[in-house]
Amino acid sequence: MYAQLGTIRFEGLNGFSTLEESFAVNYAQHERINGKPRLEAVGDILDTISFDMYLHSSFVDPEASIEVIRTAMINREILTLILGSGKVVGNFVIPNFTKSTEFTDPNGNIISATLSIELLESATDDPLASAKKSALNSSFATANRNANVRTLLPAKQSEASFLTSGISEMETNSKKVTDNIKQVEINPATTEYNSLKIDLNLDAILSSLDSSQNLLAQAQDFQNLAPNLQTAFNGVYTAVQNMKAVLPITDVSSFQILNRQLSGSIASAKSSSIGITNQAIIRRK
Repeated sequence: MYAQLGTIRFEGLNGFSTLEESFAVNYAQHERINGKPRLEAVGDILDTISFDMYLHSSFVDPEASIEVIRTAMINREILTLILGSGKVVGNFVIPNFTKSTEFTDPNGNIISATLSIELLESATDDPLASAKKSALNSSFATANRNANVRTLLPAKQSEASFLTSGISEMETNSKKVTDNIKQVEINPATTEYNSLKIDLNLDAILSSLDSSQNLLAQAQDFQNLAPNLQTAFNGVYTAVQNMKAVLPITDVSSFQILNRQLSGSIASAKSSSIGITNQAIIRRK
C-alpha cells in the first residue's frame, strides 16, 4: 500500500502520480511612522497537500473511486493520512478536487481520468493520539465489551501487514492477467485491448513488488523469518519482464506458459512469507 487517507487506500497503479506539500507560518506587520514595518509571529498556517492520481478502468472503477472522494468532501470528513511506512502525517479535510476525463466508452462511462486532490490540515495537538482515538471509536470490540481493543499498529507491525498485503496484490493482478489471456483465447479480435490491460496489470505487480522488496530490505527480522523470499521476488520480476517482452500477444499458448511461470513465482513468494504473515496476525491480537 502506498498510503491511506481515512478508509481510502492508495495502492499499486492507484497511487499518487504527483505530490506537493506546502508549509508556512504567519506574521503580523506593524507599521511605523518612519522606517520599515516590524514583524510579530502570530501563529502557524495550516499545512496543505495536493496530489494527482490516475484512474483507469483496467485496474480500478473510476466512477466509484471519484464518488468515494466526492462523498468524503461533501460530508466534511476529517481523514487521517497514513503513509505505507506506517507514519501518521496528520488529519486533513478535502476542500476541493478536480476531475479531468481523458477517455470514455460509447456510453459515456469513464475509461481513464486524472484527479487533482487538495488536502487541508485539520489541526490537532497530537495527530497520532487523534488517529488512535479514531481507531478506538470505530473498533468493533472495546474493553467495555470484554474484548480486545484494536489500536494503531506500531511501525514494524504495519510493515509486516503491508508486505503481506503487497504479495496479495500481486496475486490479485496475476489473476486479472489470466482472465485477460482467456479473453484473447475466446475472441482474438480483443488481443490489442487485452494486451494493454495485461501490460497495466503487470505494471501493478511490479509496483507491489518494488514496495515489498523495499520493506524486506529494511527489516532484518523479516529476512530471518523468510530467508527465501528475496529469491522468490527475483522470480516474480523475471517472469513479469519475460511477459512484457512479448506484448502484444502473438502466440497465446506460449504466453500462457509464461503466465504459469508468473503464477508459480507469486505462489512461491506467498509460501515463503508465511513467517511474516503469522507475525502480522499474532501482533494484531
